[in-house]
Amino acid sequence: MSLIFGSWGSSLSIAGGEVAKDAGIQVIGLSCTNPLVAAGNDWYFRVCFIDPFQGTVMANYAHSELGAKNAVIVREISNDYSVGLAKFFTDKFIELTGNPNAILTTIDYNTGGQDFSAQLTQVKSLNPDVAFAPGNFTEPAPVIKQARALGVSVPFIGGDTREAPC
Repeated sequence: MSLIFGSWGSSLSIAGGEVAKDAGIQVIGLSCTNPLVAAGNDWYFRVCFIDPFQGTVMANYAHSELGAKNAVIVREISNDYSVGLAKFFTDKFIELTGNPNAILTTIDYNTGGQDFSAQLTQVKSLNPDVAFAPGNFTEPAPVIKQARALGVSVPFIGGDTREAPC
């Protein structure tokens, strides 16, 4: 029996999952959080939390633990992981607050970005209770560092890529 461990991220896993399914090879995904990865594929398994769970948990945390009544989303628009988490966070946060306007705005940046000052100036002007920034493991640290340099003191929270050393 053949078995594949991997791949990295949801986009590659979705594409590779069909190939493995057609070949009859089981796959255990390690970092593929999008629910579509294993949907309809009895050959694909995963060992990580999926986006709906992470987005819901972080919305609960923002609302219950941080007392947030409003939020901004700072997402990596070119990353399916970030877009998915932002959607699930948004849906749950609005439900928890009972306010359809609880998300003040969604601010996008591209993978590999270096200067986030325009986006962070907008965050500062909105003065949210929390910023949900579910980026890949490379951008969140510079985003937060630049936010602090601009005087943005709002808590920045995100998903499971935050544990990766930058």
